[in-house]
Amino acid sequence: MRKKMIIMCLGVLLALPLCSLIIKFQPARAAATVAFDMGVTEIRYGDSVPLQVICEPEDVNGTAQFTSGNPDILRVNYDGTVTAMGLGEADITVTYQGAADTTRLTVVPSGLIIEKTEFVLSLSTTAQIEAYIFPSSVAVTYESSDTSVVTVNATGGITAVGKGAAVISVTAAGETLTVTVMVSGALNDLNANEKGCSAVGTAGFVAALALIVCAAGFKRRG
Repeated sequence: MRKKMIIMCLGVLLALPLCSLIIKFQPARAAATVAFDMGVTEIRYGDSVPLQVICEPEDVNGTAQFTSGNPDILRVNYDGTVTAMGLGEADITVTYQGAADTTRLTVVPSGLIIEKTEFVLSLSTTAQIEAYIFPSSVAVTYESSDTSVVTVNATGGITAVGKGAAVISVTAAGETLTVTVMVSGALNDLNANEKGCSAVGTAGFVAALALIVCAAGFKRRG
């Protein structure tokens, strides 16, 4: 029994150097890397965009994890889809097997939309330009190319004040769209016609009155 124990101990002692050599010369495992592969740096308010990342080595077991530096501006879910929640900038970080990368994205307003881009008005009539941009907190400004034809207020209300044409420029978040307004003189023409008829009527009345006076004079002479 004692002899067997000695043989076993000798065997273990001889095997230890061999095991250490195997461990020592085992190839080192490549470190994992991760990097964003984004073609954009801006996202429109309200949009959702999937983030693109490159993870290496590809056969490493594990899942990339995403975090947002400011969820009030950019919200990111488990699969790397970001949703623009507010205007501004936010950093998105991806981690994968101990490796990490960060990208910064900017949320910009959605595109400016105008419901109607052409108006035909008569003098002294009004209309409303309906312009939309999100979020609604983004300022929208209006400017008339000819205030002698059309005036516009701060909320897009237009008033026809003279015959002709004018262009209203609508601007928001650096984007400008235009609205064309044509003003006819229908009401002015109508007023002019009414004045003309009135003048003719007055002249006729005076002429008739003169004839009556003349006739009365002849009768007295006779």
